[in-house]
Parts: sequence; C-alpha cells; structure tokens
Amino acid sequence: MNRNKNHGFTLVESLFVMTIIGILLAVALPDLSGFGHGTRLSAYSNRFLAALLLTRSEAIKRNSRVALCKSRDGQSCTSDGLWSQGWIVFSDPNNNVQLDPGENLLLTESAMPGSWLISGNVPVSRFVSYSGAGSSHLVNGAFQAGSITVCRETDVATQASRIIINSAGRPRTVRAVLTSCP
Repeated sequence: MNRNKNHGFTLVESLFVMTIIGILLAVALPDLSGFGHGTRLSAYSNRFLAALLLTRSEAIKRNSRVALCKSRDGQSCTSDGLWSQGWIVFSDPNNNVQLDPGENLLLTESAMPGSWLISGNVPVSRFVSYSGAGSSHLVNGAFQAGSITVCRETDVATQASRIIINSAGRPRTVRAVLTSCP
C-alpha cells in the first residue's frame, strides 16, 4: 500500500492564516505611520533648531549681531507668511534684520515639504536675532523670547514640536499635542 502523502495547506488553513495576517497588519500599520510622522517631525524640528544654534554660535564667534529671518527667495527677509517658507542666517552688524550689501549670508534653507508648517508666536514670528554675547534681542534692544511650533497641517489632534527660546536666548525643544495645526 503506497499512499501518496500530500504536503501543503488546505484552502481553509490558507484563508485562516491570511485572516490572521490581515488583522495583524491592520493593528500594526497605524503605528508605523505614526513612527514615520514622528521621525519627520524630529527631523524638521532639528533642522530649525540647528539654524538657531548656528545663528547664536556665529554671533558669539563674530562678537556681533547675527540674524535668522523668514525668506521665500533665500536672498532677503520677508515679514509675511510662516517660517516654513524657508529662512536665511546672516551677519547683521547694523541691527536692521535685513540682509544688506556687505553682510555675510551664512545659511539658506528652502521651504518645508508638503503640509509641514513652522510658525512662531509674536516675538519670534518674523526673526530671531542674537547679540555677540549670545542673547536674543529685538531690534529695539529688548530681550527676545518665544516659541516656534513645528507640526503637520491638520484639523485633528496631532503631535508637534515646540522650540522654546528663553530670555537668555537658549533654545530647547519639547513635544506637544495640539488640537490642530497651525
């Protein structure tokens, strides 16, 4: 008696395994998209934080004012729109927060991709300027402190990163959950 042994799975067994895989994927995929969102949030927040730290360190190194401002074209400052349109860092010895002839352009950053937004509250909505001592100051000489929010544009609650600049000019980041962005 020779019996042929069939090796394999029945249709019912295959469907059962596919159902289990489908359930596991349905549970895991939202977490994976959240992981990608968190990674991009950290990357964009760190990109802006690096520009702030460069601005501050260049001001200390040069012992002269250095400014970071919003810029659409990478050549001049703009007062309208959000930080997510791009920004520039430049030496600003005349303290007018405008890139004038003879002032060194130190960094140009292009616009943020897609629906990612960077916005600042009133004291830091247009520019951040550091003195040679490393403290942040407004054009009138008053200290400059505020927070800059990095988030993905949405109407529902979302994770965000806030860059907080204290009265001494030191930036730090904190995570936050916003009801909407911006």
